[in-house]
Amino acid sequence: MKTLYILRHAKSSWKDFSLDDIDRPLNKRGKRDAPRMGAWLRDWGLQLDVVLSSPAKRARKTAEKVCLELGDYTVSKEQRLYFENAGGMDGVIHDLPNSVNSALLVGHNPECTETANLLTGSNIYNIPTCGIVGIKFVLSIWQEVGPGSGELILFEYPKKITSL
Repeated sequence: MKTLYILRHAKSSWKDFSLDDIDRPLNKRGKRDAPRMGAWLRDWGLQLDVVLSSPAKRARKTAEKVCLELGDYTVSKEQRLYFENAGGMDGVIHDLPNSVNSALLVGHNPECTETANLLTGSNIYNIPTCGIVGIKFVLSIWQEVGPGSGELILFEYPKKITSL
């Protein structure tokens, strides 16, 4: 059994238009939401074998802030999570070592939403910033993950968890 979590980066800042897209930081709301989401996920019982993030500053910082709440996780950069399209995310999933049973990928929209919908057959309109989906696969190897092969087990986002 494999479980994949896809987290869209938290809200980013558009204050400094001179910055390259990859260098955009989190804004005030993003800095607040990421640890909040991490604490919620910790209380939910999330445990991971690996955490991979887009190299974009906003994604890396989201991953770091979430993981700080979850426990002692190393966040590794994965270039294919930076606006590669759903196919790029699929490549990352298929390249996960089979010893990994639970993985978190931190990326961007529309790739996050497209991948979640593709793998589960769901019709999520939009994963909001700092939103996460969890997908369970009754498979033993990541290379078998494909369209419709997963079951959506989690879909949460900051505005939803604050209202619980």
